[in-house]
Amino acid sequence: MIEDNNQPLKLVGMTAPRKGYFGQQEYWIIPDGDYHRNTLVEVLSNQWIPFLECHHCGRFSYCKYVQRNPRYPEKALEIRCGVAVEALGNFLLVSWEKLLAYESDKLERFFRGLYHFIDFVYHVEVMIGNLIDRDHLNWAGTDLGRRTFGYFPRFRGSLDSFAAEFQDLWDFYSEETWILVEGPSEVEFFSRLIQLQFLSSDIAKVQPYEGKANSKNNKVYIRRLQERGYLVAIQGDMDRSATSPLDGLISDGLVNAGMTFRFNKDFEGAFPSAILHKALEICGYEIEEEWLVKLMSKEASGPIVKDIERKLGRSIDKKLLARGLADVIQGNWHLLSKSHKTNEIVSCLMTLQYGRAVLSTDTDRASS
Repeated sequence: MIEDNNQPLKLVGMTAPRKGYFGQQEYWIIPDGDYHRNTLVEVLSNQWIPFLECHHCGRFSYCKYVQRNPRYPEKALEIRCGVAVEALGNFLLVSWEKLLAYESDKLERFFRGLYHFIDFVYHVEVMIGNLIDRDHLNWAGTDLGRRTFGYFPRFRGSLDSFAAEFQDLWDFYSEETWILVEGPSEVEFFSRLIQLQFLSSDIAKVQPYEGKANSKNNKVYIRRLQERGYLVAIQGDMDRSATSPLDGLISDGLVNAGMTFRFNKDFEGAFPSAILHKALEICGYEIEEEWLVKLMSKEASGPIVKDIERKLGRSIDKKLLARGLADVIQGNWHLLSKSHKTNEIVSCLMTLQYGRAVLSTDTDRASS
């Protein structure tokens, strides 16, 4: 059973968002003081949760937080939404121990994110109440009713802001990974691993980037993903060059070095030769393993698939091969993860499996 921690939380000079006039976001200063949870819930509720007459909500007939008007039982008293207030209190309840240990910068991020979370809870709760209320839909009519249902994606902004503020608060681990890759083969490979449940559901999307990884458009796109709270992982081929376009993204602070994956040759050439040979075999491309081992051990003049195609005398379906590579990796992972830890593909997949847990920022997280 979770019980209240009686140790007060000291807040000094702490700012938090709220809605100002005309719905515009503004910042206010939480009064300095030592707060117990219930007191803080009251202070934050007064700034974040509007008053509402519950009989205007579709949940009026059964919601446990309704306070009926004693003179007019068919109506309710005007109160702050009980669902939002309770959610706020419970969020603080499970977070209190961590908040007591946080420095001021982390506390501020917590309260900024908490505001966006409660804003989402309140508006979605009221909206769902409207959508299950036939009287409300009869009043709205079919045209406005359709638009009301279609309004829901607008709440995504609150969730994106919540995720962005919490992305470095490891105790809540609210983060998803967005993988940017060089081409369609890589998309097929990682997507197949997600389908096989080899990679976790924390992978939000696998997407190819356009042009060079460090192009202006890609930098802008990565910033937008981070603003929405995603951890960005990016893959690129070195193409036998001394430098990688990923270096510019790291130096600009756009991606963590631990979430960049550089393949010295190209995608297919990054696999252990035995894995590539097995994948070629199950995809119907018969080739001598000894020849392939020799090919992969020397400096090639171009993409390794081109050399294999010349040997075969026919073209290779690279997407089919990518899916085959994923199947072979999944079926042999236990052995690979022990015997080929330094291989580029194996190292990449180990990082993606464990996410930020393998990054150098672990030390910072542990100290929090």
